Amino acid sequence: MTAVTAVRLLEGLGTILLFLAPGLGLSALLLGPRVRGAVRLACSYLLGLVWVAGGLFVLSHLLSVPIRRTAILALVVLPAATGAAAVLRRAPRRERVLRRSPLVLVACIAGAVVSLGVLAEALTNPVTDWDGRMQWATQARFVRAVRSVDAPVLRDAKFFVSSPRYPLLMPVAQVAALETWNVDDDRAFRPLYAAFFPVALALIFAAAARLAGSTAAAWTVLAGAVLPVLALPNGGAGGAYSDLPLACFGGAAFVLLARRTVSRGEALAAGLLLAGAVLAKTEGFALVFAVLVGAAWVRRSAGIRGARPLLPAALLAFGAIAFYASWRAPISPRFDQGYASILRDPATWARAPQRLASAIPALFREMEKPYAWGWFFFGVPLLVFAGWRALVRRSVAPYLIAAAGPIGIALAAYAVHFNPPALAESTWTRFLIQASIPLAAVLAACAREAA
Repeated sequence: MTAVTAVRLLEGLGTILLFLAPGLGLSALLLGPRVRGAVRLACSYLLGLVWVAGGLFVLSHLLSVPIRRTAILALVVLPAATGAAAVLRRAPRRERVLRRSPLVLVACIAGAVVSLGVLAEALTNPVTDWDGRMQWATQARFVRAVRSVDAPVLRDAKFFVSSPRYPLLMPVAQVAALETWNVDDDRAFRPLYAAFFPVALALIFAAAARLAGSTAAAWTVLAGAVLPVLALPNGGAGGAYSDLPLACFGGAAFVLLARRTVSRGEALAAGLLLAGAVLAKTEGFALVFAVLVGAAWVRRSAGIRGARPLLPAALLAFGAIAFYASWRAPISPRFDQGYASILRDPATWARAPQRLASAIPALFREMEKPYAWGWFFFGVPLLVFAGWRALVRRSVAPYLIAAAGPIGIALAAYAVHFNPPALAESTWTRFLIQASIPLAAVLAACAREAA
């Protein structure tokens, strides 16, 4: 191993630790003992990313704090030290050792092997995906150049900028990594995206195990580990898109909230994760709404009192929506899809059914692409047909509701866009990734019913 390779490896692993360390502290403060193992580690990474990148976003916009190494390390050290102190103060607790089946261990090994491959590729190559380089990494450069999320190039209409109103959570995370190591190399921040691959697999197992048991969940994780789409650049962990991060933020919040008993700390953690979804991608609000409705459905029998534990999460999520609205308000809209003006056109609504119908062939073409999906969508109809009874169970309904957020916003966009087939060909796979965690749990339920 050369010195350059060793430095790059240390920077990459340090980038992951930059968000994992504060996340572990937040997990110690917020998450109860029921959240453990790989799921706790996954939630810790996500919480740390929201805390550091979201904190820089808020401090920069509201208080004009420059995005420098000092502010970054302060956000990292504060929760890490506080969480460590909280752990040391607690009395030692004997953890119950869970026996895992060989199939679960095989799924873990497969996920670990593919995760290492994704990480190795991220450490080796710069960003090559279209939106990752054109949109998200470019936004990060704008922010880093002026050390502020209110960069003039984003606000001033005279500059040619593609979709300047896109939320900045992931670009700010890129800046945090680059500023910490004082480099200007894509390979220093790409590992933060690669880490979303094992995070997604851990959340898929957690969601599927609760709904269908550990055996079906293990098979689901195996399928996810070998499914190319989750590791590819076009929305997956191999690129710098925000689709898989959005899926993980929403999926982790749903895993925490979709239980009959939720502690106040877990509700706050879920709220931070939902805030991350809002600040990661424009359509994050749809996923947030679907997750909250799905979690409320779990408690429908208890009425208003049952929904009370969701209040902290909802307040943090809606607070993030208000903050995002205040940030984007001064930014001149330009070079984006322009849905606001499209929706004001009366002819849009008359043409909606025809436009949506024109996109359907493109959806099937996307799902038939072997390099992304393999034989996955040839087997899914058979699985659903064999296990259709699972889809009408009350326990599955919240997962279908959570998945309906990204799917619904996709179909709505195709219904009003001027060229639905072209839009579907470039976005349908990414919307499926956004809904992947609850959808995977639903497929696991169908598999268990079929078996």
